[in-house]
Amino acid sequence: LGNLENDKNEVDILVNDNGKLIFIECKSGQVKSEHIDRIKNRKDIFGGLISQSILITRHKLDQNTRYPDLSKNIVEKCREFGIEFKTLRDISA
Repeated sequence: LGNLENDKNEVDILVNDNGKLIFIECKSGQVKSEHIDRIKNRKDIFGGLISQSILITRHKLDQNTRYPDLSKNIVEKCREFGIEFKTLRDISA
């Protein structure tokens, strides 16, 4: 982190399923538009057409009562980019 001029390009979990890369990003706080852009770019650059991105959040993306318009935009952006989104509760059930 000594070089603060460049963005970090990391992924929380990377799964190789017979050559198909699955990128899993975990967010415990607020999800911003730039987070979605980074997830998409990482998939496009490193994973290619057959890769998949999954966003795991602590709270549902579409239930941000504080910023409902932001939540709607984030959900639409995920759908547009083909990013699957789930909550921690969804995957632990």
